[in-house]
Amino acid sequence: MPEENISKMTISIDGRTDLASAETGYSLREILTRISDFLRENERAVIAARADGRPVSHSENADLLDKKVDEFSLLEVDTIDIRTQAASALQEVRAHLPRLNKALIDVTRDIQSGEVLKGYKSLAACADVLNLIVHVIDEVRALLGIDLTTIEVDGATVSERLQQVRAVLAEAKAALDTNDIVMVADLMEYELAPRISGWDAILDKLLKTVAD
Repeated sequence: MPEENISKMTISIDGRTDLASAETGYSLREILTRISDFLRENERAVIAARADGRPVSHSENADLLDKKVDEFSLLEVDTIDIRTQAASALQEVRAHLPRLNKALIDVTRDIQSGEVLKGYKSLAACADVLNLIVHVIDEVRALLGIDLTTIEVDGATVSERLQQVRAVLAEAKAALDTNDIVMVADLMEYELAPRISGWDAILDKLLKTVAD
């Protein structure tokens, strides 16, 4: 690349300035995308970026992303090993399992005692935790290119187990919306609870897959 096409902006990746350079005329967003692609090939991911000392991301100083690199003198990028990042995320959601089990117990208890509104709130709390777990698993899958249809736990793939849980939650919400209290209680006790009880094994299997 001709030297005159290189921007004067220095790119520092984890303190190293010899890994990347930026062409003039490109936006900060485009350069960060290129850096992310380069890092992904080396199993690393961006965890923070600063343009002339100002944090920049889609949620912080996002307007800087569309400015040209020639307007900055220094772009600092902090990275993390993506397997370390994935393992940390999985361990964090695994710690939420006791909260999920409590939410399931609360749903059944509230419904059986006739407190429908309270049961709905308990079901919403249960869904929030499940959605968090599903989201993290999907993020890890995308980050590392893991095929969830090939990872099996107790006779079913992780993909199948995720689909089963989503289906039961959808049925429970529909039953609650029609005030079918008996159906909701049955779904929680006999359909969802048995499936959730094995999720520690699922997360452990994913952690092992990430570590391999």
